[in-house]
Amino acid sequence: MSNQMKHLGALIFGVLVVCLVILGLFGYRYWVVGGKTQREIIDIYRLVSPGDSLTELESHIATSNFTRLRIKEISTTQVALVPTAVTRFANDWVLFLTLEDAKISAMRIRTLESQMHHPGDAPPDKVRTTGP
Repeated sequence: MSNQMKHLGALIFGVLVVCLVILGLFGYRYWVVGGKTQREIIDIYRLVSPGDSLTELESHIATSNFTRLRIKEISTTQVALVPTAVTRFANDWVLFLTLEDAKISAMRIRTLESQMHHPGDAPPDKVRTTGP
């Protein structure tokens, strides 16, 4: 076998190794980091309820060390808990919170892609019900 063939074989092998490392890192970010972000959103979803104030939500985030989420104000009546880093692109979960009089009136888990798309494995929406 000539030296050129040996070098070509080594080059192809090197490119394959680099591709596998990149795929491995992407897979880790997608499944492991993305899964941790979803768990944080579910934990917040369980800690906070409609009727709680935005201040209470901020307190939970500060004291519970939710490092993968940040609050983003969308409008005066809506905020969202969004991932600090995009891991699953359009499939990343976002917790949308509707506010009325500085209180949470609805909680909806959606994807970055659409406020209308409810992920199949996400918990159901929570909406504050008003009494008679």
